[in-house]
Amino acid sequence: MSEDSKTDDERSASSAMSEYIGVIAHRIHTPVTSIRWQLESLIDGTMGELTDDQKETLEGIYNSIESLNEFSRAILYVYELEKDMPMIKSEEVSISDLIKRAEKSLGVLIKEKKSRVVPEKSVEGVSITADPDIAFMIVRTFVENSLRYSPEDSEFPVLVKDSDEGTIITVEDRGIGIPMEKHRHIGKKFYRTPEAKKLWTDGVGLNLYIAMNLAERTGGKITFESDEGKGAKFSWFVPKRKKRRQPWEGGGK
Repeated sequence: MSEDSKTDDERSASSAMSEYIGVIAHRIHTPVTSIRWQLESLIDGTMGELTDDQKETLEGIYNSIESLNEFSRAILYVYELEKDMPMIKSEEVSISDLIKRAEKSLGVLIKEKKSRVVPEKSVEGVSITADPDIAFMIVRTFVENSLRYSPEDSEFPVLVKDSDEGTIITVEDRGIGIPMEKHRHIGKKFYRTPEAKKLWTDGVGLNLYIAMNLAERTGGKITFESDEGKGAKFSWFVPKRKKRRQPWEGGGK
């Protein structure tokens, strides 16, 4: 049913449900973030030395909390996108720092997969002008997808191409790849390929939808190259000049 064909009551009910979901996601996200910070302090040894068994147990709890944290964050982003109201800041952000932040956030998964994120020399000393949280979310999505859909003991090169027009950040992998006939669906809300569902059963198909929309709303674009069984290369173009589309100019993808 299109938005135009809905009755006033249906639109009102849909809006109320959206508001309710937004409130629930916020109520979940706030305490989960607090728990996550406290777990980080425990795991880092800030509050005292741990035995190997204690650290392993806490890392397992942290992994579960991090999944819940990212899920609640994703719901909040979807809520804000559909309301056309994402809070966007503009700051100078180091790409090296973004990669380190993504690595820390995905530390447990990186350890489980025995894999490595490998920034190439082109990353060094390069910064972009962007919202730091949006930039982190996009880079984290690229790295997490590479981890989820690649075999153990993999390396994921991160490359940067800088020009007068903008900066392109690319993460490569040699994972399962995306069949050519499925390319047109990538970035649609809740869409996941059958191959992806087999490898990551807990995924919900929101991260790329969010990342692509946020990239477009901040004047950039996400593109990818991939083929089945040959891995994937996801790139984010960040313009030198901010070209954020205003709310009255329409939504994202």
